[in-house]
Amino acid sequence: MTTRVMSVSSETTLLDAGKKLAANKFNGLPVVDVNNVLVGIVTEYDIIAHISGRTGTHNNALTVGEIMTKNPYTLSQDATFEEALTLFRDHQTANPVPVIDNDRRVVGVVSRTDLLKGFE
Repeated sequence: MTTRVMSVSSETTLLDAGKKLAANKFNGLPVVDVNNVLVGIVTEYDIIAHISGRTGTHNNALTVGEIMTKNPYTLSQDATFEEALTLFRDHQTANPVPVIDNDRRVVGVVSRTDLLKGFE
């Protein structure tokens, strides 16, 4: 799990979110409110699908909040390695997965790559 989480707000433009994803080589970013409470996730797929015309007209002024997945898969902060493996196995499109506390505040992110590190 990565605990130094980079996130965006629902007001972040798609252009800025895409730049952040590309610059950091991330697959997705948690979308949080001002209290760091998870409100969604935006992935590179979401942005690519949108700008390719699959889900609408390309518009640089669009925000993450307009295209994000509003109820993303999550793991609790006390989830086991096996629970994480099961989530990724059963939901192959989930990547990354936010890790949240009891108040839905983001405390980390788990990716497929993180799980593979368990085999080192």
